[in-house]
Amino acid sequence: VVARSMQRRRLETVTALTPTLLITIPFHDLERIQWLHKEKQARETMKFLRQLPFFAQRSYKILRSLGLVLQPRTLRRGETLCLQGTSANMVFFLSQGAARLVSVADVARTRRWPTSHNTWEVDSTTVRQRVTIRRCEAPDYFGCEPIVHEQTR
Repeated sequence: VVARSMQRRRLETVTALTPTLLITIPFHDLERIQWLHKEKQARETMKFLRQLPFFAQRSYKILRSLGLVLQPRTLRRGETLCLQGTSANMVFFLSQGAARLVSVADVARTRRWPTSHNTWEVDSTTVRQRVTIRRCEAPDYFGCEPIVHEQTR
């Protein structure tokens, strides 16, 4: 870390235009603080992952690696995380709150009614309908369905 910090060069010249107060921090201290924050975040993430059955028996090494790379993201109520049909390149771990997984599908509707003693009239239509696949509440995970689907082919 120190060797990398020493190789940095300024890309600009900075000149004060008015009386100026600066608050400074050396790169090595900033990196150390960022690392400590990342470690704390990793411990919290590991604690959460242990609550999920899939990760409950995983090794410390695997959970720590995951804890260092997983990134938190906050959603407001009603905000869409991803859309059906878009690239499925992430798995989502729900640590707080709830989410609904919805799919839009063509649903066939058939109506039948008698026209005489032995005959029936049939009317079939196809309707696009929003179907709730499941409701997730913390702790839970979702988004790995495309991976599971590929493995079961």
